[in-house]
Amino acid sequence: MIKLMNGWKNIASMTVKELIDYLTNINPDIEVVVDGYEDGYDPIGHIHQKFIKPCSDPAWYYGKYEEGTGEGSRLVLLISRN
Repeated sequence: MIKLMNGWKNIASMTVKELIDYLTNINPDIEVVVDGYEDGYDPIGHIHQKFIKPCSDPAWYYGKYEEGTGEGSRLVLLISRN
């Protein structure tokens, strides 16, 4: 979800260009965080480019993608410091 001035907006996916376009409208001194492991939020500790592919039948508590090891779609992954 993206927090807009008038509330939350659900998004299905986002490209780097869409993220950059969104972030250009925000104060550049605001810190960016990601979800914590169990609860709360953590600072970004790592940024990676990876290949992913859809999971064939993921359980509800798993992500819908898995590492593609050189095959599949390329993505940018933001990981917490912890």
